Amino acid sequence: MMIQHDANAQRASANQRAASPSSGGIGSKTTASRASAEKVPTIGFGTLLQPRTLRLIARRVKERLWSTREAIGFRRDLALPLTAPEAKLPLDIVELGPDELPGMLDADLAGASALDILECASRRALWQRHFGRCFVARAPDGQACFLQWLFDHRDNAAIAAHFSGAFPVLAEGEALLEGAYTPAAFRGQRIMPAAMARIAERAADTGARYVHTFVGIDNMPSLKGCVRAGFPPHQWRTQHLRLFRRHTDFTALPPTFERDYAAICS
Repeated sequence: MMIQHDANAQRASANQRAASPSSGGIGSKTTASRASAEKVPTIGFGTLLQPRTLRLIARRVKERLWSTREAIGFRRDLALPLTAPEAKLPLDIVELGPDELPGMLDADLAGASALDILECASRRALWQRHFGRCFVARAPDGQACFLQWLFDHRDNAAIAAHFSGAFPVLAEGEALLEGAYTPAAFRGQRIMPAAMARIAERAADTGARYVHTFVGIDNMPSLKGCVRAGFPPHQWRTQHLRLFRRHTDFTALPPTFERDYAAICS
């Protein structure tokens, strides 16, 4: 059965629930304080106005005018045993406090790719909304090498407002992982599945059993990473973007899914 979700119907004032206190001290390489971060913009106009960045912004604006996006929804059952995959380097998973900005979002992006510039900008915007629980994975030298947010049913209003209805409403006992980001210097080291598997388990802190996440169908590395992290494919998402308005459908996986996506199902 098709479930239709109209973004406008769910748009409500965002929850202002603060994140849980940090589970440990954060080094200067990992975070900055909210006060200092909000005084100094991470991404200046000079960076945003670079030709490569402007071209990507123009393409995304065009997509918002008229396009269709498809994604796979994954769901992990925390009641099922899982041996978390290992990254190529030891990881320390830390939940940040409400005033701690992940250091990777406060770094110099002058030499970064256009995609990384916009990805960091979007995650900084999410951090500034101040809802959900933000986790980082730290490398042995203390640098933040992965970032992701964990939300639960208490964040439904904020999720709908910030993400324009891109995710289903969470019931009690459900959680959502979103905002994953790995800095360029740490890619290719299997950090995402290793960190994601461990962050998902923190959803049990608030009584959640099922953890959802969504990945676009053109992002094969992340699709495979979700499966390695213990998230089997669960549903299909289709987003219709029309003149800056968004309508989202959540449906069962297509009948040909296992054949079309054998690379992640095997």
